[in-house]
Amino acid sequence: MGLFKIDTKGLKGTTLSIIDANALAATKYYSFKDFSWVVNGDVVMTGAIYAVIGILKEVNLNEGNRVIFCFDSRNNQRKEENTDYKAGRIGLGNAYYIQLDKAKAILTMCGFEVYAKEGYEADDFVVGGVKNFEGNYDNVIVYTNDDDMAQVIDDKVMIRSINSKRNDITIDNYEEVIGVPYNTVLLQKAIVGCKSDNVKGIPGYGDAKFRKLLNNVIGKYNLKDVRKNEQEEEILRDMLADDTEEHLQMALDSLKLVKVRLPAEFNFIDEKQYINYTTLANQCDKYGMKSITKHLIEQGVIHSII
Repeated sequence: MGLFKIDTKGLKGTTLSIIDANALAATKYYSFKDFSWVVNGDVVMTGAIYAVIGILKEVNLNEGNRVIFCFDSRNNQRKEENTDYKAGRIGLGNAYYIQLDKAKAILTMCGFEVYAKEGYEADDFVVGGVKNFEGNYDNVIVYTNDDDMAQVIDDKVMIRSINSKRNDITIDNYEEVIGVPYNTVLLQKAIVGCKSDNVKGIPGYGDAKFRKLLNNVIGKYNLKDVRKNEQEEEILRDMLADDTEEHLQMALDSLKLVKVRLPAEFNFIDEKQYINYTTLANQCDKYGMKSITKHLIEQGVIHSII
């Protein structure tokens, strides 16, 4: 199949854009890591700031649309529960995280919704945002590189791959791109594992074994409703009913790592978003992100910098 990219600017109606900021920053950072600017007389590294805020050049900023940014916290509950989780990933260093904090502060200052909480991942808030807000918009676009996020895809929720060489994903090409039947990506990762996050799954169980186990039970479930009804644990128990307790526990432990979790007290507040684009333009100018300022002017959301 050829490379597939959604025409995000050609979508009809209103659009909710949800940005996985850490996936965005990590993907773009190596291209921008040497970016710097003189701010108040000091040289400030700006690569990660630009990597995050620069996505606004691709997002539809028209009236009635909404943009949400989701960030990982530095500490991670999942890593505390399982020391293998995401082990071996190369750290990007303190300077990188300082820049992410600055990007977060700029976005918040300008009125964007920024979701993050100690111990939780951007993925948690991406899925929470889709679940809470998709009913209010004609289209939902999730900007990420994480295949786990395929769990949010439905008739109007799409994934825009941050990597320009990877396919965007819709309900129509889900199985072709992800390689498993619709709405089963979390089941697949629970059994087969996930190399990028170092989730173990069941050792020795590959995609062929997963397909065989799924085919044994698939007639009992409406796959379209699996995620909505949070049936993954029930289905795993069914799939592994003739397997060992040890293997079932391995799958359930892996599912716990890839499944979304949110703080019990966390509220997604549905209200109109008011963005101060003049403040955004001035901040972009301050940190040398002039291409973003130019884009804001071309989009007509500002006329000039104050």
